[in-house]
Parts: sequence; structure tokens; C-alpha cells
Amino acid sequence: MNNILEVNQLRVAFHTKYGQVQAIRGVSFHIARKEVVAIVGESGCGKSATAQSILGLLPKRNAVRSGSILLEEENLLSLSEKQMKEIRGSKIGMIFQDPMTSLNPTMTVGEQVAEAFVVHLGISAKKAFHKAIELLHLVGIPSPEARAKQYPHQFSGGMRQRVLIAMALALEPHLLIADEPTTALDVTVQSQILDLLKDLQRKSDMSILLITHDLGVVANIAQRVLVMYAGEIVESGSVEEIFARPQHPYTWGLLESLPRMDDKKGGKLRSITGTPADLLNPPTGCAFAPRCPYTMEICENTMPSEYSLSSDHKISCWLQDERAPKVSWTYERNALEQ
Repeated sequence: MNNILEVNQLRVAFHTKYGQVQAIRGVSFHIARKEVVAIVGESGCGKSATAQSILGLLPKRNAVRSGSILLEEENLLSLSEKQMKEIRGSKIGMIFQDPMTSLNPTMTVGEQVAEAFVVHLGISAKKAFHKAIELLHLVGIPSPEARAKQYPHQFSGGMRQRVLIAMALALEPHLLIADEPTTALDVTVQSQILDLLKDLQRKSDMSILLITHDLGVVANIAQRVLVMYAGEIVESGSVEEIFARPQHPYTWGLLESLPRMDDKKGGKLRSITGTPADLLNPPTGCAFAPRCPYTMEICENTMPSEYSLSSDHKISCWLQDERAPKVSWTYERNALEQ
């Protein structure tokens, strides 16, 4: 089997006092062994909810899931909470986006890294602590023997993120989920963290699912990209295809929002006009239609079909229909050619 993870028609709804929020609406994708796949999109598009669904971390009292999530051919949606606890850490590792709130301020860093060995492997606290020191050294923390005895507040943001990576890798998981791993870090530290992840991934042969809104991060580490909007994947393909030949107007908007080296000093950053779709009342047509400069009548009334430009490049957009007007796009301008 080439794929370590296969997500098929995943749907997630949250019951609220205002109604049912359709957070994820029929998402399907796969991750091959040793592959790095990134999910990109604005806040609220369903990226983190997808990751939490895979890990079984959504609140049971108001979240409803359907579809299937196959990890090495085992459907995670059919497992009990006890079974999922065994999988978290051992088969799936997780790096959360806020290292300060993800670490326990009352425990030393070494104790927190060692905890996984004690809980899952049943080894003594002393042996686990020595293993924790080895992991801290692996992720590039200087003087790991001394730093292991310190508390999270004594670490910088970049060093705390390295601690989280060490915790996620403790049991050598087959799949690592990294949820905004470089958020709130300065550019230099971001680069260091990404280089660390790439190096560790090559050494361990694990797969990575990267959750991010930063396309610059994607270009640095991923092989394939899933573009999410309003709980759906609207475009997917290799990094080369998404960056060089994007086809969905939402992807164009994300790329145009990136700061560029040739931008004039004092110039305004580009942005996507409008606001994301209301998933309490999901649209019957394309969710991006109200914000899209190329909207046609069919976009507002009918969900777009999925079109394949290659074996891996897929787009859900009516502009791909042979009857639609031809649209060309570059970084410099958008042009609608009838």
C-alpha cells in the first residue's frame, strides 16, 4: 500500500445554539508514505477541523463526523477513544500551533517529553528522561541535559516549538500533523523550524500533513498542496502546478496576497475582497461565488464539477467548463478574455 492516509468524503458538522455549522463538506484526499502534503486556506476554512478529525480530538458532545479516515487501512472513525489514545503519539504525532499553551508550565521540559515513553512504553521515569534528552539533542536544543531540567517559560518561542517537535516524534510516528508550526515565529526562526522538519522527515521516512495559511511555508517543504475554502478542497496538485499553473480564482487570490520583492515601498498588500461563506447556511452553488470576479449564473446555483488537468491536478470550478469564458491569470494582472 502506497498511501499511509486516505480521507474519503469526510463531513463534520457542529451543533450550536444557532444551528448546525457544516465545517467540512465532503473532503477527500490521500497522503503517500514519505510525502509532505500541505492544506492551505484562510482561517475558518476547515484546515484545523480536518486535522482534529484525523486525531479524534473534536468534541463528542456537539461534533458529528461521517465518511472514512483510513490510517494504514484502519478506519479511525470506527475506533473507540481508548483505541485512539493508543494511536496518538505512536502512529500519529501532532505539533500544535501555540507552543506556550501546548506545554505544561508546571512540568520541566524533559518530564513532558519523557511522558510519552512512560505512558506508551511503560519504561521507568529515569530511562524515559534519558530518552528525552536524546530527543532534545536531535531537534537542535543546545545543552539538552541542562535544558531538560528547565521549564517552558525559560525557553524562547523557537526553542519551545522544537520541544513540541521532540514530543511529537518521541514514539517515531508514521504520520506527523503540523498545525501552523511556524505561526508567531520570526522569519529566521521559521526557516530554522522548517529546515528541521525537512531534515527529520528525510531521516525518519515519515509522512507530514502541514496545516498553514502561509503559501511561502508550503513552497519550502511540501510536495503537494490542497487548497481549502468553506470546508471543501477547491484545488489540489503538486507544488509546481499550484504555484506555476493555478486554476481556481481562490488560489489566485491567495497567491496575490503574498508579499512580493518587487512591491513598491509603502504600497498596499493585496487581499481577497468580501468575507468567507456562512457555513450555518451553506450556499447551494460555489461557496466562493460571492467573492469571485468571474462569477457566472451557474456558479451561484449549482456546485461545480471536479475537473482533472493531470493525474494529480484537480479543480472544482465552472471556469474549467468548455462553455465558460476563457480566463488568463498572471501575478501582474487578472484578465477576462471573452
